[in-house]
Amino acid sequence: LGGLPTLETLNLGWNRVRGNLDTAVHALSRLSHLRELLLYKNSLTGTIPEALGDLGQLERLWLHENELVGVLPDSLGRLEYLRDLRLNKNRLQGPIPCALAQCRRLEVLHLQKNTLAGEIPSALFTRCQRLREVKLGDNQLEGYISCEIGSLDRLETFEAQRNHLSWIIPSELSKCVSLTRLDLSRNALRGPVPPQMCMLTQLEHLSIANNIKIAGPAPEQAVLAMPRLAFLDLSGTSLTGLVELKRSISNAAPPDNPMTERPTLRMNTEQQQRVRMRLIVDAIPSSRSHKSNRVRVPPEATKTNRLP
Repeated sequence: LGGLPTLETLNLGWNRVRGNLDTAVHALSRLSHLRELLLYKNSLTGTIPEALGDLGQLERLWLHENELVGVLPDSLGRLEYLRDLRLNKNRLQGPIPCALAQCRRLEVLHLQKNTLAGEIPSALFTRCQRLREVKLGDNQLEGYISCEIGSLDRLETFEAQRNHLSWIIPSELSKCVSLTRLDLSRNALRGPVPPQMCMLTQLEHLSIANNIKIAGPAPEQAVLAMPRLAFLDLSGTSLTGLVELKRSISNAAPPDNPMTERPTLRMNTEQQQRVRMRLIVDAIPSSRSHKSNRVRVPPEATKTNRLP
């Protein structure tokens, strides 16, 4: 491959490629025109080598679903044309390097299902203004979600579930007006749901489940202001007013639509402020929508559940 200096795309994904990634990258070091390096779903081992930063034309780097270990090298920040970085489902550890924020063209960042630790660098939010997908779930990240996230007006997906994030849900998230999916479940977040969330009118999936210290009133007005919302999970929180929220969503269904099913939901009668609740909504109706609206409750929601 080193004899193909004008090669732009190398796709060996979803094969049975084995060996050390460092050795492979060394063999590719002369491919100065390489734009796409796709080695995902193989059995590559070793660490991510610093030499990857020398492939200066890379736009897409997919190394997900391998057996890579070690930390993310700062040299990734030298990939100024990088748009799509996927390193999920490896055994990577250590912090997310601040140097990654130097990839100002970055649009997709998938780091989920590793053992990354430390805080989410706020510089990612201030410098990588083109970010559309950020997936950080199933790691060991801690600290808080920086209010700088509000500068990402192109952000469509933000997932940080199953980490150790604490403090509050930043109200600045409401400025991410392109968000369609937000999952902050299974962290240590606290405080109320910001009322500014009603500005997320494109949101389709919202989960803040299993953050027991999230308290205050259920986000009724915010939910009713989200015409595209299709999934809402508030289970394992300490929110109050869930019965009223259920009723409001039920009343929002247009009575003149014979295809509409009213939402049904079974909840514990004890301590309603700590009740498990999951709403799955195909479409919350709005004056601009004439599609049929259906609300389903998954089987597990019909059982009496207690918080652990």
